Amino acid sequence: MAQPDWHAPPENDSPPRKAGIKIHNSLTSRKDNFVSLAETVSWYACGPTVYDDAHLGHARNYVSTDIIRRILQDYFKLDVNFVMNITDVDDKIIIAAREQHVLDQWLAGRSSVDDEVRKNTSDAFAWFVDKRLPDLPKHTVFTNYVDSFEQSYGHVLQGKSTANDGTPPGDDEAKVKRYHKEALAAVNALEAGDSNLQSFIEGASSVLKPHLDSLHGHLIDGSDHNIFTKLTKKYEQRYFEDMASLNVLPPDKLTRVTEYGPQIVDYVKRIQDNGFAYEHEELPKKVPIDEESVNENPAKAKSVYYDTGKWVASGGEYARLKPASKTDKAAQADGEGSLASKDSTFKRSAADFALWKASKQGEPFWESPWGKGRPGWHIECSAMASDVLGKQIDIHSGGVDLAFPHHDNELAQSEAYWCEQGHVDPKNQWVNYFIHMGHLSIEGQKMSKSLKNFTTIRESLATKEFTSRRLRIIFLQGAWGSGLEISKTVKETAAKWEESIENFFLNVNDLPEMKDLSLASNGTSGTASSLDGALQEAKQAFREALQDSFDTPTATRSIADLVSKYNTEANSDRRVPNATSLSIARWVTEMVHMFGLDATRLQPEQIGWSGSTIPDEGKQFVQALASWRDTVRAQANDAPSEAKWPVLDDLPGAQNPDNAYAAAYAAFSQRVSKLTEVSATKAACLQESDYLRDTVLWDLDIGLEDRDGRPSLVRPLSARARRERAEAEEKANAKATAKAAKEKEDQEKLEKGKLSPLEMFKTDEYSEWDADGMPTKDKDGKEIAKSAGKKLRKRWDVQKKAHEAWLKSQEA
Repeated sequence: MAQPDWHAPPENDSPPRKAGIKIHNSLTSRKDNFVSLAETVSWYACGPTVYDDAHLGHARNYVSTDIIRRILQDYFKLDVNFVMNITDVDDKIIIAAREQHVLDQWLAGRSSVDDEVRKNTSDAFAWFVDKRLPDLPKHTVFTNYVDSFEQSYGHVLQGKSTANDGTPPGDDEAKVKRYHKEALAAVNALEAGDSNLQSFIEGASSVLKPHLDSLHGHLIDGSDHNIFTKLTKKYEQRYFEDMASLNVLPPDKLTRVTEYGPQIVDYVKRIQDNGFAYEHEELPKKVPIDEESVNENPAKAKSVYYDTGKWVASGGEYARLKPASKTDKAAQADGEGSLASKDSTFKRSAADFALWKASKQGEPFWESPWGKGRPGWHIECSAMASDVLGKQIDIHSGGVDLAFPHHDNELAQSEAYWCEQGHVDPKNQWVNYFIHMGHLSIEGQKMSKSLKNFTTIRESLATKEFTSRRLRIIFLQGAWGSGLEISKTVKETAAKWEESIENFFLNVNDLPEMKDLSLASNGTSGTASSLDGALQEAKQAFREALQDSFDTPTATRSIADLVSKYNTEANSDRRVPNATSLSIARWVTEMVHMFGLDATRLQPEQIGWSGSTIPDEGKQFVQALASWRDTVRAQANDAPSEAKWPVLDDLPGAQNPDNAYAAAYAAFSQRVSKLTEVSATKAACLQESDYLRDTVLWDLDIGLEDRDGRPSLVRPLSARARRERAEAEEKANAKATAKAAKEKEDQEKLEKGKLSPLEMFKTDEYSEWDADGMPTKDKDGKEIAKSAGKKLRKRWDVQKKAHEAWLKSQEA
């Protein structure tokens, strides 16, 4: 189904137009010339829904958005007003906050796992599996859960669909696995017999929370927003901590839904006044009153729904982004939220959606002309973006999963808000450029908060699965609007790119001439080089790539190609002029900083990124140790046998205990002072130089690379060096394990040989033996059969050899 017409902004001399930028626009599914409405580019981005930690899928969205923002601001030098929201009112948030609140209340006054706690948890477990895993037999309890699950859902764990009919598994199967994991944790808690309440709740909370909420959630006072913001404030703070760790710039303006209640009411009222919304009276749900309820007799409240049919009939467009999805009932239901009424027969069109929701018992509310209620999900962004940025916005962004229905609903309701007295002009589009960041999957699996199958950003960084820089490189090497799978190949490609740039920076910084080169030349003096032309070509290719809808994969390749050409030239007989080396290094440094690959501020004379040089507080100590090692290694190869150990000078600050480099230098100096008692033989010199490199400096995250005829290259430890050492250690450990297993096996064989073959058959099985100890009669006095005797003789021969080996080992 074709998208409706898009109306390009009027051509002007705005900075983006002069820059020649094209953007892949989700409103047209093509690349359009980027023309801003004013000198400053207005940009609204959908921010996080804060009820859990952000995961790597969110990182892909927010880091990719940050990269594009940096390109506009720091490369094309545009003025950008970047606005982002925090969704802190939402069905998922209400459920998560309420569940935590009722659990906290239930735990109040409890200090151990008593019979009542176990009984309540057992009841919660039965309720949980009945609601979440309906194919289980009725009355499944924790004691028979494992067998019941295997019978009902075992095929799901084997990678099949719940229907087990050959259809591929999807979200439904992922949910089964999530619920199974949560149920198993509760089973383990109930069966453990541990009286420690904290560890018990860690296992059982996933079944306790929803059950307690079903019993007591409706009693929560909806006017007490602190019950809900306690959760959202926690995860908002953690979100921004995660973004800082990923070097994502903070927004110029941050908006929160909880701070926009009255404005959202006014926004909905104007849409209704324009004739594109209708009211629906929500009947209060009857709930059992088992204790005093603060919402016992709520006044009848009304919800307000957007009238998509009326909007389209008046000449408006609906589903501008995804017209083929406008009849997708599953997506529409998901957009209405899990707390929405299942009865939608009152809607004038199946596509109609809630602008304002009458609050049920236990939900937060604001006063409104329609009674106590709360905002619909989609209206939140429209009201906040319109308040800050006005009637028309240059750029709106978000994850691709938000395109329908969230962003399509935003567009429809915002354009209904801004139309004059209900007069619809299709040319009055609220957003000119919509950009969507693609999905992220890891080894084929898409991450989702609701499915609980994600790796959080902080977990990934803490375990060093990724560094902030490596993750950003991965995103740079994938097109921002396309799906990206982090496979082994993708990881290796990013690692190679990072290592090549890192080595380039190290080599340029290590050039002896570079230390004295006048920076005033700005890289323009010196002998001409073919690399000067290569640099200009790289700059042109880089600019054209970024003009072409921020094509960062091509841009990063242009950097890598330039570095490769430099390395070829530098390693040949032709000498690269200092000015050329400096010019290339400066440009590459500026571009990697522009992409956000370094969290530190770029200094005027800087070459490289943080981590490509030794920290200032360690330079004098590390260089002194490296020089000492170079001297010792040279001495091991060339010096006479009576050579003396070189000494280490007493450097200023070497006794500073707060400086790890100084402390390592002082400790090794003491070691050197004791070496005067040991001859400086070749073996001793090499042993000390290896210890300094492999232990002292390695523990400081410093690597040394030996070079013929030149001092060793001092550098921060590279990812490759760490990887190679880890692989070597793993190989050595595997070899040691195999050796120990072999030695154990040999020892067991020797122990078996301890028994003499003369005695091995002297058991109750037999009654007579010959001179070799071979049985001749069984326990009943019957002669041993000839065939049986042959088998016994074979065993006897084997034991004889084993016994002889054992006797030999005893002599040793």
